[in-house]
Amino acid sequence: MKEVKLKLSNRNFILKMIVLLVVVTVTSMWAYNYFSTKVFYLDDKKYSEKSAQSTLITKYTAWFGKPIRINNSRDVKELQIDEDTYLLKELGSTGDKETYLVTYPSGNVYTVEDVNHSGFLLAYDKNGEVVLGFQAYSNNERILSPGEEYYHPSSLVTAAYDKYHERQGNVFLFILSILFFAYCWCVFRKEAFQRFLFKLSYRLWVVDPEPSDFYFFMTKAGAVGGMVVCGLGLLLSLK
Repeated sequence: MKEVKLKLSNRNFILKMIVLLVVVTVTSMWAYNYFSTKVFYLDDKKYSEKSAQSTLITKYTAWFGKPIRINNSRDVKELQIDEDTYLLKELGSTGDKETYLVTYPSGNVYTVEDVNHSGFLLAYDKNGEVVLGFQAYSNNERILSPGEEYYHPSSLVTAAYDKYHERQGNVFLFILSILFFAYCWCVFRKEAFQRFLFKLSYRLWVVDPEPSDFYFFMTKAGAVGGMVVCGLGLLLSLK
């Protein structure tokens, strides 16, 4: 009878290890794909590349966002959103900045500068005045001030040139949240682990320490709170 229980225990352990290995493998593959994907934001929507026809046409999509199509076949990039086409031209690098020219469907022209080649973009109108990027909303609807463009010139440059796209998420926070979640789960589920932590904490001051029921309760409560915090950390790491 003992041999049968031992075999069943070994089989359960092997099955758990296989399931754990599969979960870790699938999660690692998903995480690698997710955190290696480059994105940009336009109109508060996160865009990522959907498809690319060689190096000439690139399409980007976003949840609840309008599809973007970029034509790279000429020196002047054509960025299309619905029926509107925006023209973007790289004027080249001069000194400590890189300059772009953005032409709107209305004919308005703006200059965008990459200051110190840092990725920080500043936009100027035809009078050389800085175009601010503040956005106002009322009842979840965008409110445009007189003369304001719906899409900021800097945002269009960011969308058109993939060197300004950034990898999404925070992989360090993602890994840290998973590791700490596993720790909290062990604290919540395993009494042996709780006893180990207790002895680790009190053995220097107490001879043969023995945890109380209140200690077990508070340890589990703390573990639950820790898992909630880890869940929030995982959500934040994916932004």
